[in-house]
Amino acid sequence: MPITGPGPLDPSLWLSALPVTVELRGASMEPFLSDGDRVEVVLTAREELETGDLVVFRRGAETVVHRFLKGLPGRFLEKGDGQACGNWHPWPAQMGRVTAIHRGGLRSSVDSPPAAAALRRAARLHLWRHRVGRIALGLPGEWPRRILLRLCGWFLPA
Repeated sequence: MPITGPGPLDPSLWLSALPVTVELRGASMEPFLSDGDRVEVVLTAREELETGDLVVFRRGAETVVHRFLKGLPGRFLEKGDGQACGNWHPWPAQMGRVTAIHRGGLRSSVDSPPAAAALRRAARLHLWRHRVGRIALGLPGEWPRRILLRLCGWFLPA
């Protein structure tokens, strides 16, 4: 989900240990995050990331907020909740981690133990959605792909 930031959209220019609030644009994290939601972001080291964390990073020309699913030595897997499959990216020089969500005048921390546990559970489901989505993309023909993706949506809700 692209963001509008406190200045330049390159996070290396504004990420810090102090929380920075950014506004989200787009629908790639629907239904968990919506267009216009605001999130607090702090600079994080990749070693500190846990499965399910919401991360801020550069993807091409845009800065996005997606769910962190898995990290390997040279790359990491991220996925928007509204997407069928995730994407692997090389580790960026700097990444941010969402610590709170602002919606409708309310602030919800994602660092509390219950919220963190819910993020981890959601990440497990999204990792399965990613795997099934990749299998579906490899199937010959549009109908088998559609059927498998529909089943994935029915049995692995966002």
